[in-house]
Amino acid sequence: MNLDVKRPRWGLTPILLSWRDAYWQTIITGCPPEEVDQIRDEFACYQKATRLERALGFLNLSKSPWLCMAMIMLWGFFRPTTAPGAAYAQRLQYVGNRNLMRTCGGYLGLGPKSASIGDQIVLLKGGRVPYVLRNAGSNKFEVVGECYVHGVMQGEAFDADKFKHLNII
Repeated sequence: MNLDVKRPRWGLTPILLSWRDAYWQTIITGCPPEEVDQIRDEFACYQKATRLERALGFLNLSKSPWLCMAMIMLWGFFRPTTAPGAAYAQRLQYVGNRNLMRTCGGYLGLGPKSASIGDQIVLLKGGRVPYVLRNAGSNKFEVVGECYVHGVMQGEAFDADKFKHLNII
């Protein structure tokens, strides 16, 4: 299978999930089907709990120290003592050093930071996950790293007839 890497784009994934479901599942590199509803609720709590922090990130408060101090005091006062969404936040600790990506086919994925536009996502015979490969010329490819592609992790894209020989360096 060959899925070229592109920048993320929101909308429906090829497996017709909502972008929200595809997004939160991709960020945590998937989940068992029996846990989808529970983790979907955790993600909603996580979004609500981090809404103010994300909004403050867009403001440039460095030019207004008084406003910055007021916002910090208000945040400390109104911040809940038990962090809803903490369960989802804990799941995020395992996906460091990764970037969100989208394939030419519209699949949403999580790959190595060193992946770039034009790299190819392939299934290697005997591999347990998809891999990002970079063309090194003369029909040779360099392994960039493994990746998670939502909608192909359970063997949905496997087609033995489409396999071809690659020279990996």
